[in-house]
Amino acid sequence: MKIIAFSNGDSNKTSTWSNVPYYFLKAAEKEGVQVVRVDITPYRNSALLQKAVWAYEHLHNKLNIGPSFERSSLHEREVRKIMMNAVKSNPDANLLLTFDFSHSVADKTDIKTLLLCDWDIEYLITQIDKRIPSEKERKLIEAQDEIIDSADYVVSIFPNAFEKMKSKHGNMHYFGTPINLDEPEFDIDAALDGRFRSRHLLFIGKEKYLSGAKELAKAVESFNLNHNEKFFVDIIGMSESITGIDSKYVKHYGYLKKDSEKQWKVYNSLLENAFFFVNTTDNWVGASSILDTAYLGIPCIINPNPDLTKTFGEDIYFGYYCKKNSAKEIEKLLCRISELSKEEYTLLSNNARIAVKGNTYGEYVKKILSLVTEADNA
Repeated sequence: MKIIAFSNGDSNKTSTWSNVPYYFLKAAEKEGVQVVRVDITPYRNSALLQKAVWAYEHLHNKLNIGPSFERSSLHEREVRKIMMNAVKSNPDANLLLTFDFSHSVADKTDIKTLLLCDWDIEYLITQIDKRIPSEKERKLIEAQDEIIDSADYVVSIFPNAFEKMKSKHGNMHYFGTPINLDEPEFDIDAALDGRFRSRHLLFIGKEKYLSGAKELAKAVESFNLNHNEKFFVDIIGMSESITGIDSKYVKHYGYLKKDSEKQWKVYNSLLENAFFFVNTTDNWVGASSILDTAYLGIPCIINPNPDLTKTFGEDIYFGYYCKKNSAKEIEKLLCRISELSKEEYTLLSNNARIAVKGNTYGEYVKKILSLVTEADNA
């Protein structure tokens, strides 16, 4: 099978869309699939035009005028041009795979089309942002609906988003949420004893998770003030200049690239030493970091987002749900985990690994390839 894979960014880099294209295509190649990677970022080879786009986006974000460049007709035209050039250059391709729900050339080719993403614009606005779409946004939703309906297969990586989207679209599929992680450079079982004693809390997230990082830092400050035992927070994804958190108990690591040997070693050491993973940010899921850490046996404190409760149940058995993103509620759970026995912690750790053991990209890709080949043979 030959796949043309379209991604907004270089799919050879883990920094592109939460590592998903990188790990998906890597697993596909292991299955013998020929992959043609195509970065659909407009003007990526022109520094001058890129600067013009950045300037427009900055102005848009500041003044909130007109559509963002990413949602403009000019952007769409440029992306379609890139996609069609790739299709014409690879007439023997069996599948067009796009890592979003907003771009497709299904109307211009007979090659099967598969869209793989998290959720559509409507879900983002109504379920994540929890607001009513504006008139302009309704037009974007309608345009995206047409693209989704034109595809042969559409896959959402989140269960709640899948349920919402399948009520509108008959071509929806769900195969679980995959883990964005290579094998670690440490023995998971051997790391358990050190983790239990470390009291290091791991937070992973970029700016959209800022509120969660701030509340966690406040909770740790308060807990440490009132207890002899101390917790420490390691933040991956944001620098101190972004969070504004200045605390002797908090250390920032910024964004760590998994495809950089040096940064991967730092990432590995933090995973090896993490007592708990914590991210209680409201609405946003943070699924990849939850799955990655659970896969390595790290218990968690997370928010009961509908996608997470559908995945793990109403009572999570490898950690704790924090029903409100507040320092006060987080501190209550810090008190609870500080009193865990070694046996109780070991049970949570083992449960974490069991909960996500089937979510590897190898298994995920096999399911999607089976969907496409079975349809072709029907």
